Formats: sequence, structure tokens, C-alpha cells
Amino acid sequence: MSPLAGILFFLSGMALQVKIFLGNRQKVPNVISSVGLLNFAVGFIAIVGYLYGTPLLYGGTVIPLAALTAIGFFLLGCGLVSIAGTQNFFVRPFIGSLANARLLRVLLPLIVSAILIQGILDEFLVRVFNINEALITALLSLLFAAITAIVVVHLSQIIFRRADEADAERKQSEESLRESEERFDKFMANLPAVVFMKDRESRVLYANPTLKDLFGWQEAVGKLSSELLAPELAWQMIADDKRVFENGPEVVHEKVMDINGEEHFSKRINFRFTRRTVKCSLEEFLSMKQSASVQKKN
Repeated sequence: MSPLAGILFFLSGMALQVKIFLGNRQKVPNVISSVGLLNFAVGFIAIVGYLYGTPLLYGGTVIPLAALTAIGFFLLGCGLVSIAGTQNFFVRPFIGSLANARLLRVLLPLIVSAILIQGILDEFLVRVFNINEALITALLSLLFAAITAIVVVHLSQIIFRRADEADAERKQSEESLRESEERFDKFMANLPAVVFMKDRESRVLYANPTLKDLFGWQEAVGKLSSELLAPELAWQMIADDKRVFENGPEVVHEKVMDINGEEHFSKRINFRFTRRTVKCSLEEFLSMKQSASVQKKN
């Protein structure tokens, strides 16, 4: 067996052990992909050597890689880069819908293929037809340069046209989002009821102007219930929040006092705004006078 094959087998085995025991911890994907690239490069060079009729390390004192072994290391390298994931330093530039990633995915294989095909044709034509090597090299260089330029221009037009379309869609989405946010803000600003949203830690994520005016909570966003309310009320509201996250929507009737000391009857509807993280409350208030008036009518 070639010493080079032994070294590559050892490094590949160590890379797989690192993957098994450390998973995707820091730097692990880069280490595995580095070993994969080494296998890929050695296998690729050896295969190209066989294609050109000048196998790597033949004629020397070191046992060379056999053709099938070279193909095996080439495929092993591809496999190691693959199991390293998409966040390793080699694969990352090729991932995504950005124009530079798309160009890399197209141009790199195209250029490498053009160089290899040109070299193989050069070698074949010179050997078989005994044509002047300099003439063949010059003609093939011009031919492949022209073909590559045409393909690159065509693909670039397609890629950048798609990028322009994606950019137009992004701008349209941003405009739709902005309009939606404006509608939401105007609706909430003119809603007579109180609306606020909180996370699982009972931290206020959103409060509409009615809430801020009624209780004087102008800086409520980002604060916990314990920072805004008296201890007893805070613990009661925290318990309400927890119950909503665990059991789902509920309606709470209670008596509250505003910033001016006026008491109100409150009907608060609590529900989960998103599945796990945000709770929304819609609260309607009646002052004591309004409540008495409603009771008389009834």
C-alpha cells in the first residue's frame, strides 16, 4: 500500500472520530472539511495524472496510488466535506441565493472542466495526429476562452436577472410589511381598549397608547410585570400569564385603578399570540360610573 494512502486513511479516521465524539462543536466542521479537501485534492491530482498518462509518483521510490484508490480518495474527500455540513469554510461561500454564491457554483466547475478538457484534447491531438504542439495549444486556448466567455456571459445574465427579480420581490415585501405595520399602529393608537403583549418571563413587548395613557406606563416596553405593578398585582398577573401559556385563552374580570386614582371594572382577554413565546392581552375598561349606568339599563 502507498504510504500516502496510509496517511490519508489515518487522517480520515481521526476526522470521523472527531465528528462522532464532538459533533458540530466549534471548529469541528472546518477540521473535517480540511481533511476532506486534502483527500479530494490528492485523489483529483492522481486521477488527472492517469488521464494525462503521467501517474503521480510513478518512477520514484515511493509506492504510488493506484487508479481505483485515487478515485476512492476523491469520493472520500467529497463525503467528508459533505458530512462537515454547510457551515464549514469551504462550502459556505457556495450556499445561498446571493449572486456571488450562484456565480461560484457555476463558474468554478466550468473553469476547472474547461482547463481539464483542453489539456486532455491537447495531449490526445498531439499524440494521435502528430500536430505541432504549440499550434494545438494556441488554437485550443482560443477556442475554450471563447466558449467559456460565451457561457459566462449567458449565465451571468440569467443569474443577475434572477437577482434583480429577487431584489424587486424583497422591496415589494418590505413595502407591504411597512404598510401593514402602519395600519397596525394606527388601529392600536385609536383603539379605546388596552392591548399589550408579553413574553414567557412576563416582560412587556408591546403596549398601545391607551395603556400608556391610562396607567402612565410610557416606558413599559422591555420591563417586567414586577417593575410596573405592586407586588401583589404583579404576582397575580405573572400567574395569569403562566396559566395562559399552559392552558390557552382565558377571560379575567377584575377591578383596577388608573393613574388618576379612578377605579375601573376590567374585562381582560388573554391568549397566546404565538405558540410558545408571546402572550397578548385585550382589555376593556368601564369606570365605576359607566358600570353603574350599564347596570341600570340592564
